[in-house]
Amino acid sequence: MTESTRLDQIIAETLNLSPGEIEQAAYGETPSWDSVAHLLLMNAIEERLGVTLSGEDVSSMTDYMSIQQVLTERYDVSVDD
Repeated sequence: MTESTRLDQIIAETLNLSPGEIEQAAYGETPSWDSVAHLLLMNAIEERLGVTLSGEDVSSMTDYMSIQQVLTERYDVSVDD
């Protein structure tokens, strides 16, 4: 399973989204992505992708693209399909 597929699965499971909703999901705009869900999502990413996110990164990871960007640029996690 690629990292992107795992990332998609983490987001879908944590936020209870269908695969078609993942890329448009955004903190505060997606009904299931509130402050508690954000912390749960960041925790799931850490546990399942084996990274430890900084507070700054947790705050900046507010949509699908920013999550991919931070994981790729700062944690060397491949998110390409």
